[in-house]
Amino acid sequence: MSLQTLTLESVPVDVTLSKSGTRLAVLSALDIAVYALDMHKRPIPKPVLLWRSNALKGYSPRQVAFVGDEDIHILIDNWDEEEAFLWRSEGENVVPHGPIMETENVSSLVSSVGSSAIYAQFKNGSLHQVDTTANMSPQTPLIQKLPSFCSETQVAEIEGQVWH
Repeated sequence: MSLQTLTLESVPVDVTLSKSGTRLAVLSALDIAVYALDMHKRPIPKPVLLWRSNALKGYSPRQVAFVGDEDIHILIDNWDEEEAFLWRSEGENVVPHGPIMETENVSSLVSSVGSSAIYAQFKNGSLHQVDTTANMSPQTPLIQKLPSFCSETQVAEIEGQVWH
């Protein structure tokens, strides 16, 4: 079931909604497209394209996550260096933020339940918060070491404590 059908220019790799549900980011192997959603009008109108960036062309984008309603973060694999890189939006541009510096490979990137932070889960099950405010390579302090990798992880922040 769906509310709307959206014609895309390429096959999506990942799709995510912003905190308020007013933005939709569609990541493909060629680009990222951001759409405006208005769930308050009836009938619900089709999403409106706000901007598109093909800065990711030639890379291997894997996942996209929102922090809040405007900040978009993209996990990109670099197969030559066996590293994962984080890119971020700056307005309507997408720019490299830097490599995620850890010994294990990143398996997934997830927004917290309230979309106030993003987290990286590694193949060994460790869950790290990604510092999206760093100017260079994002730092990733360990939050929790799970017994093994979980295919679906949700993180909630309640009164300054992290629950997963």
